[in-house]
Amino acid sequence: MKSKISCKQYVPYIMMHEFEALLFSDVSEFRRCSGMTEKMILQLEKEKRCFPSPEHINNSEQTAPSKRILRVYSQYQKVSDGIIIAQAIGIHKMLSQCKHFRDWVRSLETLS
Repeated sequence: MKSKISCKQYVPYIMMHEFEALLFSDVSEFRRCSGMTEKMILQLEKEKRCFPSPEHINNSEQTAPSKRILRVYSQYQKVSDGIIIAQAIGIHKMLSQCKHFRDWVRSLETLS
């Protein structure tokens, strides 16, 4: 895509999976969701430990990060809960655990 668009400020990013993968950077922040229990958080932590990084959490359409979250916490709302959790985690923690995402953010930082 970059070779087709002649603008040096254009820095494409293709997320390996979906937004919720970034939320696995710190599953303890899911406690901010109403109805989330410590048992649920421990289950999400167990899921996370099965992969080298949050960006690797996805084996199929049925096991995508959002599907894993919904299996543990059926009330999960991508927009409202996702924003609250992401803000609580913070970009620095996401960058520390998600290399692909970090590389893209760093490429944006070089534009300024």
